[in-house]
Amino acid sequence: MTILEAASCEAPIMLRDLDLYKVILEGNYRPTTDVEEMKEAILEYREHPEALKALKEKAKAISREYSEEHLLEIWLKFYREQAAFRKNEVVYANWIIYRYLFPTGFGCCKPVFEP
Repeated sequence: MTILEAASCEAPIMLRDLDLYKVILEGNYRPTTDVEEMKEAILEYREHPEALKALKEKAKAISREYSEEHLLEIWLKFYREQAAFRKNEVVYANWIIYRYLFPTGFGCCKPVFEP
């Protein structure tokens, strides 16, 4: 949560080099192995403000990726896909039951519905 708060303020993100961060943040931060490397990175950013600016842009990317609006879009898409899948499952199941109960159609009519 702290990382997301920092990113929403467009603060440059520097973290320990852990696999967890690699997967979640997809390279939008500066990985470091220890305190000494962090110190060196800070001094490097002081000498090269354009690199610091690029790191701040990466923080913006994190903020957009985990914004309330973007997460809402992701969850809505997921639930719509699940609802469509379930609807198709029910339609297909009904068709199977219908074909089992009425293999030649219903009365004088042939089945016209095919999924």
